[in-house]
Amino acid sequence: MKRRASILLIVALLITSVSFANAAVTDKENELDDINNQLKQLDTQITTKEKESNTLLNKIKQLQIEIRGIEDDIATLDTEISEHEVSIAEKEAIIEESTKNIADKGQLLNSRLRVMYKNGKAGYLEVVLGAEDFRDLLTRIDMVQKIYMHDRNLIEYMKEQKEIVVTERSRLEQKKNELTALRSSKAERTTLLNTKLSAVNKEQQTVKTDLVALEKREDNLAEDAKKLTEIIKNMKLAETYVGGEMMWPAPGYYKITSPFGYRIHPILKVKKLHTGIDIGIPYGKPVVAAQSGTVVFAGWMGGYGKVVLIDHGGGITTLYAHNSNLVVKKGQEVTKGEKVSECGSTGQSTGAHLHFEVRKNGEYIDPLEYVKKQ
Repeated sequence: MKRRASILLIVALLITSVSFANAAVTDKENELDDINNQLKQLDTQITTKEKESNTLLNKIKQLQIEIRGIEDDIATLDTEISEHEVSIAEKEAIIEESTKNIADKGQLLNSRLRVMYKNGKAGYLEVVLGAEDFRDLLTRIDMVQKIYMHDRNLIEYMKEQKEIVVTERSRLEQKKNELTALRSSKAERTTLLNTKLSAVNKEQQTVKTDLVALEKREDNLAEDAKKLTEIIKNMKLAETYVGGEMMWPAPGYYKITSPFGYRIHPILKVKKLHTGIDIGIPYGKPVVAAQSGTVVFAGWMGGYGKVVLIDHGGGITTLYAHNSNLVVKKGQEVTKGEKVSECGSTGQSTGAHLHFEVRKNGEYIDPLEYVKKQ
């Protein structure tokens, strides 16, 4: 009887243990399911965030493309405006000259008429009939013919000059109307440009708080920097460096907001290479050549935005990025301290500043080894 009771107790304990084990397994399975669900939610959130970041970066890219198109339109309008201003000046000069010619010839004709009036209003017939003999008659006829032809040519000339004045005044009025329309178009495009620039600036500021977009932006810049290295290596550059210390490229603004080299990114908190130095400088302020040389590139270059690249010889080049406006062209010789661009925030930039690089044979070097604050 006691043995049977012991067996029953052992069986009960085994059943209880199995029940507890099953319950524990079930709890672990439930916990694992919860973790899996959380991971799925995180994957969904990451995917959504990446899509949002891609949308944001694509929006910025599209805005920058639109900005470049508008700036090209404005440059074309500026050329047309200059041409019209030259044309207007030429037509005004023609009108002024023709008006002066009319006044001069009119004065000459009036002088002759006054002489004729003082001489008793003697006409051509009176002059001929006043001949004393046949020889005098022929002389007088010849003289009258010359006077007549002179007067006729004079009147014709004045008529032609008046027609020129009328025609050129009509053309002048047309050119002035066209100029007004061009200036109006430029004003509209400039307003649109400012709107687009504001939109880009707003989106660029959003990037600062979007870690995924910010890291992609940094990676894009790193890729563009590598591509630029290869581009420079394949360029035919001057063999000898012009020599001397470089001057500060942002006159009057000396704050370095981001130094050269590897550093812990202030927002991403990861190690990133900064290929140049960033100088805090207000939008639109002049950027100057750090050293004399030849412009080997002036235009848009990916994440760098609007770029000027200058060859100083000996494999030394300087780069000026994120500009709002370029005032030099490829192949142009520039002197140390000459204005090459205006500060901006084009490309992968979250605010107006100058990104300045010094490279040797395409490779990055610390700009402060060459340039000193003035």
